[in-house]
Amino acid sequence: MLEQPSQFRSSFNGFNREDVVRYMEFINNKHSAQVAQLTNELEYLRGKQDTLDASRVSELEKQLSAALAENDALKHRIALLEHNLQEAKAAAESFAAQPAAPSESELEAYRRAERVERVAKERARQVGQQTAQALGDISARMDGAAEQLSDMAAQLTQQLSQLRQAVAGSRQAVQEAARMVEALNAEIDE
Repeated sequence: MLEQPSQFRSSFNGFNREDVVRYMEFINNKHSAQVAQLTNELEYLRGKQDTLDASRVSELEKQLSAALAENDALKHRIALLEHNLQEAKAAAESFAAQPAAPSESELEAYRRAERVERVAKERARQVGQQTAQALGDISARMDGAAEQLSDMAAQLTQQLSQLRQAVAGSRQAVQEAARMVEALNAEIDE
């Protein structure tokens, strides 16, 4: 770390010029070091945020693709079960439309149709619940990712604000040093 001159030596009609010049160099070097440090931190955080954003988005896209594929498979199964249900209903209706007493084999077919219909309805209900749950999970994960991105953006904004404040403080110190040099030059010219 730079060492600050401890004091200005007095000279005839003002301060020692070399002491003032050393002090200005100290202030300038200190300012440059602070700006460089804050710039490095900012670049590091931007790189880290970009990496986190890209990996998180990629992960969410994979999860969404998997969920959509699962949803398509479930839709296919629902369609198949609905088809089986329609066949069972048609078989049940044909048995109900027959005027004569059904034979034992017809009764067995009717019972099988009823069982298929019950199983199809239950499976369709389960598939619907699984689909709703999977979509809810994906939605919750995406909400979490959005919240993380929002937090990272807030941190970056705070760090940019700190960098602006440091630059403004350094600028003010350099302006004060420039005024001191002008005053010293004015005293020397007198």
